[in-house]
Amino acid sequence: MPVVPSAILVLIVGGVFLFRRADVRLVLMLSAAVMFLVRATQPEVAGQRIEAFSQFFTEFARGMTSLSWVVPICSAMGFAYVCKVTECDSHLVHLLCRPLAHVRWLLIPGGVAVAFFVNSAIVSQTSTISVVGPVLIPLLVAAGVSRQTGGAMLLLGGSMGGELLNPAAVEVTAIANVTKAAPNAIIGKILPYNLLACGTALLVFWWMALAHERKAHGFNTSIAEDTTKYGPGSIGAGLSVMADYTPLARISLFKAAVPLVPILLLMVVRPILQLIPNDATPQATTRATVVATTRATTTPTTNPAARGLMPNLTEQATIAAAMLIGVVCACAANPKRIGGVAAAFFDGAGFAYAHVISVIVAATMFATSIEVNGLIRMMADGVSHEPRLVTVASVLIPWLMATITGTAVGTAPLIIGVLLPVAMRTVGPEVSTAHGLRVGAACAITAQYGRTNSPVAPVVLFSATLAQSTPITLVKRVVVPLLVGGAVLLVAVMMEWF
Repeated sequence: MPVVPSAILVLIVGGVFLFRRADVRLVLMLSAAVMFLVRATQPEVAGQRIEAFSQFFTEFARGMTSLSWVVPICSAMGFAYVCKVTECDSHLVHLLCRPLAHVRWLLIPGGVAVAFFVNSAIVSQTSTISVVGPVLIPLLVAAGVSRQTGGAMLLLGGSMGGELLNPAAVEVTAIANVTKAAPNAIIGKILPYNLLACGTALLVFWWMALAHERKAHGFNTSIAEDTTKYGPGSIGAGLSVMADYTPLARISLFKAAVPLVPILLLMVVRPILQLIPNDATPQATTRATVVATTRATTTPTTNPAARGLMPNLTEQATIAAAMLIGVVCACAANPKRIGGVAAAFFDGAGFAYAHVISVIVAATMFATSIEVNGLIRMMADGVSHEPRLVTVASVLIPWLMATITGTAVGTAPLIIGVLLPVAMRTVGPEVSTAHGLRVGAACAITAQYGRTNSPVAPVVLFSATLAQSTPITLVKRVVVPLLVGGAVLLVAVMMEWF
């Protein structure tokens, strides 16, 4: 069975089903199964066809138990749920929004910045909207800003890239798996591109929002709000339950600081601790090295680490430790809620496994099926002298896929896993990592943009629910700022500004 026509057919059929709103996980897994079947029909695997197809199940099992994803992502989402139960996230949002009530001209850019900042601490977009929206939108309405503008502002700030400042973000993990760079180095490379692109989008949105509000009030008419009713069992109906809001009588600075604890530990404290010399004695270090070497050389077929099945746990354990320390701080901030903390943490971890890990597993299986058929090698050969083409693809492909699927989680890891190895092969070995990080930053940021302008994305539906508007109305308000920000990002990456 010819590989290239089969791959094109799979992409077309899969795209049709995604366009018809089929579950992205099901589409990716079935597409992967077909591509593994194509691999099993190739002449070079004659006599091992069953083994070639059974790799589909091997990749499934490996993905479901991958510590690189499960530990940081599930622990981060568990911490987000604990912050919700202990009301720490609400105190942070109130603290950030209170100054905006006294400086009216900062309401729009300040509101976007608040949602962006909260999303860096809470990596879930819907969780970010659920804590920022009920506080911010009433504040905007009281200041004379329309709900439509408030919903678009909330969507833009809470979805266009704040999570990329968090080492537990899915995209950061995916880039680290390919480039082997440390999360801090990855975030350091993403940060300037992210701030440049998102800052540009913010300025354009601010200008358009002011024009929108000025035009509406110039005619002395209230801005018509497009309300929509969600049917029972729909995503919008489910998300609307999260829109409940209880005002705070007093803001606790301690509670407001709790959501920032893991980021502070990972981005500031950990680098300082790494500068402290190790107290281990040379004898102990030598003995540990000898034991590890002996085990690796005497049992190469039974040692999981030797076969590459067990990743280095240092990074994953560090992220999990930071999240658990944050949980302890949340308990100390609100001792009355300790009884529900454990349940909330594992509810959040379970939510992440069901809705985030599952998509990453399916996306990784599909990427592996493409790789085993030699398509990545063919792509590398085709663009080996055109690194700029890979850069353009790193902006356009994740954006388009995230727009169709409504998720950046299912888009970014897949595209990063396919494009980054190709990008790193198109340049010299001395700059391959830097170039890979640059392309990875473009993939990660534009996947966020694609989700933000997708009318089927849960974060768009939720923002529309809070704004009493329609998803397509909010998308129309944010798509132009995102396109301008994306264009600036493409130029910056191609020119290697950072």
